[in-house]
Amino acid sequence: MKRIIFILMAIALMLASLDDASAQAYRRHNRRAVRAVGSGDYDRAMKQFNLGVVKDTSNAFLLKYNMAYALHQDRRDPALDMAKDSLALRYLDEIADDIAGTEYEYDYHFSRGALAIDMEDWQSAVDEFKKCMVMDPEDMMAKENYIYAKEHLKNQQNQQNQQGDQDNKDD
Repeated sequence: MKRIIFILMAIALMLASLDDASAQAYRRHNRRAVRAVGSGDYDRAMKQFNLGVVKDTSNAFLLKYNMAYALHQDRRDPALDMAKDSLALRYLDEIADDIAGTEYEYDYHFSRGALAIDMEDWQSAVDEFKKCMVMDPEDMMAKENYIYAKEHLKNQQNQQNQQGDQDNKDD
């Protein structure tokens, strides 16, 4: 009986050390990727984030969040900006359920709002920054982005109404 307990304890320790090793690998790759983003080496950052996801799936949602951030920050080629923003949005969509109710939920909605502004999706930007303001009513940056997006949404709706009026006159 003592031998079985010893074997079970040894297995538990081995599993714990494996979890620890994968968490260390995640942190190592995440640190490297964050440094690469800071220095503008987005290709290296994406490689490190991807390696981290492979090494530790329990933290995959954080790495995907960071990958979305890196894609959004990479503005080297304006022709690819919309595609990168779309991919970043897809990464954020993939982790929506994992983020809900965590300490990262505010940052998640703020990032989605910022992407929506860059993609000129004013309604989504308004919705995301409204969520941020509910979570942190004192955050001036969320309020400013909300007002900015709300003004652009209003202008867009006015232009659509004017276009509709013009089309009706042409008929």
